[in-house]
Amino acid sequence: FYIVQNSTASPITFADAVNIIVNAKELTTTVGQDKRERFIERVLSSHEFVDYFVSNRQDLKKLLTGPLDFPLGEQALLAGHSFHPAGKSREQFLGDDIEHYSPELKSQFSLCWLLVSANSVAGISLDLSLKERLYRTVEESAPELVHYFTEQTWVIPAHPWQWKYLQQQVPVQALISSGDVKFLQQSGSSWLPTSSLRALYSE
Repeated sequence: FYIVQNSTASPITFADAVNIIVNAKELTTTVGQDKRERFIERVLSSHEFVDYFVSNRQDLKKLLTGPLDFPLGEQALLAGHSFHPAGKSREQFLGDDIEHYSPELKSQFSLCWLLVSANSVAGISLDLSLKERLYRTVEESAPELVHYFTEQTWVIPAHPWQWKYLQQQVPVQALISSGDVKFLQQSGSSWLPTSSLRALYSE
């Protein structure tokens, strides 16, 4: 309900409430209109996705009564972080991306695998060398690709959505053109997106 000074309380929608809060004079003097509009758009989109995710889960009773293992717990965070104004925003997802990559819909998928020149790979691994870590990942998740792994070329995994995005980036396009990065295939064991979307889990 919305009350202006001593007036009668009137019911308002969630969208009305967001607009009233974001367009309060305390904010309009410090935050530009374009940023406020983008913020509102994200919050309303997140609100719609919360409703969509809750409506499409058939196991709500189980989620509420538990017990939950790690993957189910990660995919059970339907409302997002309680202090995040747009915890379920999916603004970069297009088309079927929501269904394919959202943990709330219990999605799972295999990884994309890339053949990459060893001198184009950088990173660290805590208890193994990076090469050993990557080799073990391929061996455990897509053993049919192990024979591609050599001293000169390594096989590395990529999230399918992130690989689609990376192919649009000029530096990656240059690596593809030079042959330093080659797409092998999407295959192997299933991985589950966790609540962060970016982090994946596989037994």
